[in-house]
Amino acid sequence: MEVRVVGLGDRAILVTVTGGVGMREGEELRTAMAAAAGSPVDRIVADLTDAHVSDSGGLSALYDAAIVLRPRGGVVAVVAPATATVRRVVQASGLDAAFALYDTRDAALDDLGLHRHGPGSGPLRLA
Repeated sequence: MEVRVVGLGDRAILVTVTGGVGMREGEELRTAMAAAAGSPVDRIVADLTDAHVSDSGGLSALYDAAIVLRPRGGVVAVVAPATATVRRVVQASGLDAAFALYDTRDAALDDLGLHRHGPGSGPLRLA
């Protein structure tokens, strides 16, 4: 599994996950999502388009981040195509109640007003 974190301006972070995500691999995702949620952003877009999920345990990091952002008016948007197994796992586990699901990254970015993110965008190093 690979996790890439990119800043989208001052208020958002894009977390892109590729490869297999299970309980064991979920720790890397948990670390990235916790760092993103602990930063001053109020929007996290988690792109799981190229992720392969075997169980919901590895995805609990998405829920945890949503719980942290919600009190400050923030949101976690999850990109998972309707035909992808990852989307079925998210929906079957009930985790989708905590965040918005989108079929494409562009749809999520547009809906959250992030497509034109401007200066300050680029790779981030989160503690």
